[in-house]
Amino acid sequence: MAAYRPLGPFPQFFLADGTVNNGGFIHFYETDLTTQKDTYSDKGLTTPNSNPVQLDSAGRPVSDIWGSNAYGVVITDSLGANPQTRNS
Repeated sequence: MAAYRPLGPFPQFFLADGTVNNGGFIHFYETDLTTQKDTYSDKGLTTPNSNPVQLDSAGRPVSDIWGSNAYGVVITDSLGANPQTRNS
């Protein structure tokens, strides 16, 4: 499968109360939400990101996110609370 952005271009994440998810994390898994899965900072899928990928003060990932096939995603706040889970 070709590389794609599993969360779309320029994503911004918020907490359940509507505030920006400042310093949160995006954890990437297989769709079972148990087995970690790599994402990459380039379309060629050659430079792996850290897992989890940290969010900056605006709730945006600190690196570009590219992947292939399906992902399970868990987005947590900076303290590890789990405000959002999705499969993409």
